[in-house]
Amino acid sequence: MKNKLYLILLYSFFLIGPAITQSIPINYSDCLTGKITSPSQIIVYTLPNVEIGDSIIVRVSSLQISSISPCVKMYFPGNIIPDTRGCATNSQNKEIVYFATSKGTYTITVEDNVHFFTGEFKIYVERTSMPVGAINIKCGIPVVSKFDCHPEMLVWNFGAMPNSLIAINATGSPVSACIIVRDHLGKIVASDVGIHTNATLSFNTTSTYECYSVFVFDYNSHTTENVTLTVASIIGGCTSVNIESNLNKSSFCTGENITLTAMIPTTIPNATYSWTGPKNFKSNKKTININNAMPGQSGTYTVIVDDPTNCSSSDSVSIVINNRPTIIPSVDPVKAMVCAGDSIKLNVNSNATIPIYIWNGPNEYLSSIQSPLILVPDTSKSGRWEYLVTVTDDSTHCSSTDTISVQINTKPSANITSPATGVICKGETLLLNVETNTSANSFSWIGPNLFTSIIQNPSITNVDNSNQGNYFVTVTDTNGCHRNDTVDVSIEEIVLQAIPINDGIIASASGGARPYTYTLFPGGQTDTTGVFTKLNPGIYTISVSDKFNCNDSITLNIVVGTVNPKTEWSLSISPNPSNGLFQILRKENNKKELHLTVFDAYGKMITSFIINNELKTLDLSNQSNGVYMIRISDGDKVGAMKVSIVK
Repeated sequence: MKNKLYLILLYSFFLIGPAITQSIPINYSDCLTGKITSPSQIIVYTLPNVEIGDSIIVRVSSLQISSISPCVKMYFPGNIIPDTRGCATNSQNKEIVYFATSKGTYTITVEDNVHFFTGEFKIYVERTSMPVGAINIKCGIPVVSKFDCHPEMLVWNFGAMPNSLIAINATGSPVSACIIVRDHLGKIVASDVGIHTNATLSFNTTSTYECYSVFVFDYNSHTTENVTLTVASIIGGCTSVNIESNLNKSSFCTGENITLTAMIPTTIPNATYSWTGPKNFKSNKKTININNAMPGQSGTYTVIVDDPTNCSSSDSVSIVINNRPTIIPSVDPVKAMVCAGDSIKLNVNSNATIPIYIWNGPNEYLSSIQSPLILVPDTSKSGRWEYLVTVTDDSTHCSSTDTISVQINTKPSANITSPATGVICKGETLLLNVETNTSANSFSWIGPNLFTSIIQNPSITNVDNSNQGNYFVTVTDTNGCHRNDTVDVSIEEIVLQAIPINDGIIASASGGARPYTYTLFPGGQTDTTGVFTKLNPGIYTISVSDKFNCNDSITLNIVVGTVNPKTEWSLSISPNPSNGLFQILRKENNKKELHLTVFDAYGKMITSFIINNELKTLDLSNQSNGVYMIRISDGDKVGAMKVSIVK
């Protein structure tokens, strides 16, 4: 009776499909636990969204310590006849691969396999082509995972460059780890399914980019230990994405234009890019641009590169966008206008933590201090000088620049043209003259003897030695620029002395500047030595001039002697020279009186007296040092003698 009922149920199941007393959804990469409590129980799983061409792996593992396993059947959409390959064997662990020929929802049943199986089991479903539960990995970076479900297969994806040699190692403990490598179509390209804890294989990739899936499972489906997988490139490599910056740095400054590019070492056909970042940033381009970057855009930017065959690679980069330092340049003087020859003091204030200063300006000017002092050359022409200052915060390497301009004004010219030689004669008028190349000037003169003037060309009459010295003039233009000039004025005074001799005059000049020129009047005779001879008695005027035409003159009553007093009258004078007291001795016995008249060097009569045969004292002690002439006459004859006073 029992067998008859089973046949009726089985016939009904084949005619109209399984009697769904319980339908459980299952998706790719799911690993579920089920339990059959009676031989007639059928557990139904529905697998939705199956695409044509999917290669479906169904793995079922009995949790009973027994060799009896449940029966697994697959119902394709629209078919009441199942694929029963999952019932053909009676092993504890079963793996069946189904190729989907139609699109839709597939039905999987787990039931007794006429061996009266009851108990718990686990079922795992995945597809071999582009497995849904695959995790994308990078070459050279070991990954560790764990079997959470007995029949589960751990699946990893990686993209490989063309013509590469790839090595894969999977280590499980304490039981075996098996490896199967499939391409994106589900085709097995390499495998190691031996019973050992360390599975290793290597394989050559194709001549084009390919997405590979690595399926790792326990040979006996009993391990709950960790599995370590390493994919390494021996030749070529994996197609991991790396984010590169246009500036090759991760720290940026406000206002910079940042370019981030997802770099892949080979071409991935129809790859898609997905960027995320701060402030809900999103982009689907390979390269993203952050123009005029602001601090609020700092953060982590992540790109995921997906290919149509289910491989993806991701990379992240954290960038910091720093504020640029605030800078405020200034100049002293505040009005930013200076004259040639003056100084400029530049300054810049900044909030930089570790400031570095660079100033650039005209004439290749360069400075690295905060407040440089600049001397404007005296010959600079008028114009605006621009100074560029750059302040870099060494803690962020961010810089700010600013400029400040200074108006440079040319100084007026100041050229004293009179007196041309700087020499003027005593008693003359000193004419001071300054020439300048600008209009609307002001003038300021200062000089010896408290001289001041505010006119351009002042004069001083009847100069003497008190007017001798340096005269300074300051010429100031409407911009306040000024220039100075100076002249050293020398007051020349020439002093002439003339001494009568027996038949002429000897003239001698002092002061002034040589050479001297002496002129005798009347007659206009000139001489450079000052010696004039063979003159007749009379009144003569002698003048002298030096190289600057300074002059002096003396009018003399020349007493030209016709006899020698020493021989004619035995007359002697001693001491000569003296301090002013002279003894005049007449030795000749002659009754004629001698009339003596004393003249100074300028022909002025000092005294006169008479001498006979006697000793006479001539007192000239109240006179100045110099040469004095004595005229001697007896009424018929005239002679002359010369004495000198030296005190």
